[in-house]
Formats: sequence, C-alpha cells, structure tokens
Amino acid sequence: MRFALAESFSKTAPLPLLLDDITVNADADRLPRLAQMIATVAETHQVLVFSCQDRMVELLQQADPLARVITLPGHAAGTGTARMGAVS
Repeated sequence: MRFALAESFSKTAPLPLLLDDITVNADADRLPRLAQMIATVAETHQVLVFSCQDRMVELLQQADPLARVITLPGHAAGTGTARMGAVS
C-alpha cells in the first residue's frame, strides 16, 4: 500500500521513500518477497530502509547487491546494538 501511494504522489518526479522497521511484525516467510519488492521500487525511487533486524539487511543486499549498508551507532537503551540502515 505504501509503495502504491508513493507511486501515485510521484507522477512528476520520483520521491524518496523512508521505511523505518516496517518488517518488525512481518511473517518471516514473507521477508524475502518484501526485500525483492523494496529492491524493485528502488529502481525508480530512492529508498531508505532502517531496520534493527540483521536478517532484513541481508535479504535487501541479496535482492539488490548494489545497495549500500550504513551501520549507525547503537541507540537502544541498555542493548548496545547498532541499527542498520540499508540504502538503495
């Protein structure tokens, strides 16, 4: 739905799409298909995906080997984990 809305609003120029942890509640078996869909949208739009899930970052890299991955300093209180940003 978000992709269709972005496509609708970008009739005159491609818009960037910012996705923040959209896979948190997604079924694990749907993640590869979602990663492929994001890679397809990234062919015509700038897509920034923020995810705390290493698996999603791996799937995005498989779907688009040219995607850039930026590791951000950890922000989660007490966890010390880094959030991953996949940029395509």
